[in-house]
Amino acid sequence: MYCKHCGVEVVGAARVCPLCHRPLDEDNLNYPIIKKTGRKKSVTFSFVYILISLIASVVCLTVNLVLPHQFLWALPVVALLVYGFIIFVTVFSKRNAGTKIFLQTAALVAVAYSLENLSPSVRWAATYAVPFLIVFSGILLMILSLATKRAGQYVLYLIIVVLLGSVPLIYNLVAGGEVLWPTIMCAVCSGALLIFALLYGFLAGNGVLKEEIKRKFHL
Repeated sequence: MYCKHCGVEVVGAARVCPLCHRPLDEDNLNYPIIKKTGRKKSVTFSFVYILISLIASVVCLTVNLVLPHQFLWALPVVALLVYGFIIFVTVFSKRNAGTKIFLQTAALVAVAYSLENLSPSVRWAATYAVPFLIVFSGILLMILSLATKRAGQYVLYLIIVVLLGSVPLIYNLVAGGEVLWPTIMCAVCSGALLIFALLYGFLAGNGVLKEEIKRKFHL
């Protein structure tokens, strides 16, 4: 118990505080009186970066839309600002490698398509960059799923990534792209990786994908 006058801890069945010699109230002094202090709010790098990025994005989009323009050059600027924040989050966060690879892949795909807007006559992003990113990320996630004990998280992200493997091919077919072999190779590799993910996740991996789905969605 604690003395309500001086706050000293009193051990035993004493009736008087040994420090200030005042009477002790055993009913109300089981815990010390703690003064509540307000938590100081500090401005973080994330907050400053987001604020500056929002201002820069609004200014660039406004200037781009108001002034005469042939293309939206502000979109790559916004995409690069978002990608810079994702780099900061993925590098300094404690997230697992699968989440970081997935976020980096999604951000790089968005940046590639945004930069392609600067040269719309050449579809280099949909033809070369995005298929390469998807296949590379899929192979990397497959290697990690085989090399780690908690393979479920990598297999789940692998399935999400390879499901996007047919998007560049469909985009080029709809847009009338002339070079199709990179997107076809991407779709074929994505299909092979998807078969691996399903077989390993449900069969060879001792049901790691099923357990990961239960853990993610609290089933």
